[in-house]
Amino acid sequence: QNIVNLLAGFGLSQYPPLVEVDLQRHEASTAFGFLFALSALALQASAGHRVSEYGCLKDSSGQGIWVWFEYDHDRVAEWAAGLVFRIISELDPVMEWEADSVAGNDDLSKAVQEFRDYARSLIIPLDTQAIIEAAERLDVPCFRLDRLPYEAVVGDFRIRPNGKLQLGHCGYQLIVDGTLCTSRNASLIPILRDRQALRQRLLALDAPVPFQDPDSGNCIMVKRAVRAAGRISYPVVVKSRMKDEKNAVQLDLSTADDVRSAVDQVRLNSLHVMVEAMVVGDSYKLLVCNNNVQAVISNGREYALNAVHESIFDLALRISVEFNVGLLMLDVVSIDISRPLSETGGAIVDINLAPELDRILPAESPLFSKLADKFVRW
Repeated sequence: QNIVNLLAGFGLSQYPPLVEVDLQRHEASTAFGFLFALSALALQASAGHRVSEYGCLKDSSGQGIWVWFEYDHDRVAEWAAGLVFRIISELDPVMEWEADSVAGNDDLSKAVQEFRDYARSLIIPLDTQAIIEAAERLDVPCFRLDRLPYEAVVGDFRIRPNGKLQLGHCGYQLIVDGTLCTSRNASLIPILRDRQALRQRLLALDAPVPFQDPDSGNCIMVKRAVRAAGRISYPVVVKSRMKDEKNAVQLDLSTADDVRSAVDQVRLNSLHVMVEAMVVGDSYKLLVCNNNVQAVISNGREYALNAVHESIFDLALRISVEFNVGLLMLDVVSIDISRPLSETGGAIVDINLAPELDRILPAESPLFSKLADKFVRW
């Protein structure tokens, strides 16, 4: 019970299956084994790893026990086991245990936090996990290239940490990084996070995008940004050219002072600043998989597909065919999604060719498996 109380102090007792097992009904050695396994699972779960399986049985002599627990990454499992032994040994002086480098910091609470920080960096994304499970359902060979024995095969450029997979083999082998098939779409990697380059591709398809002053160029200088905003007319938006930069988007700027402040923020982390018109309306995320709109997300919830105007679906299909990716996401802003964008003044404000589904979908969403199946078939 003292060990359970100590784990509770680290916030671990709330994690299943630690809360589900009554250790009192087991004899001492078996209870110890279960406690060890459950604690190792709870440590991993507290860092976001999706693990739950475990077991405990006596050895053939009846004097010892074998314990096993599920893990996703070897190093995380070793570290979790070392921490559990350390916790137990500190509470029970009879327990013989020697510290090693796996155990972490001398301060136990700091050691637990160090473990969590490290383990979080190795979580497989939910969308990658969904692709793995879809490949299994569809009988497609799938290898996780971020795990042993392939762990060294990481490359210089990564779209999604812990999201690199090999699907198929031999002549049918494809590499997936996150939700982008880098084997088929290598030409898109240089523009993947380049807003201006993606905008030019959309313009070539006559897709409605927010207006920019054609003479403004790079608005990293405040005076140029203010002039551009004046020619566009307020309200405006200030963005960094490249995605994934801090303070990258500043919305609904109504005055020159707002623009000055926004540019100061964006250029702290960007060498190229864009100014464009603010599109008024509600925001919708169209998830296009295998050249079909599979879902529309608005305000974090799935929206009824039959409420979206057919012309918007047609536009999404043209864009999907042009980029030839298995999965993409369009951010559409409109005051009325049931009408054409040309009538409402709506526009595509962003396109993501490797969307991170776990950032827009709740963990329990059935869309993960639906989209993963379509993606693997593509």
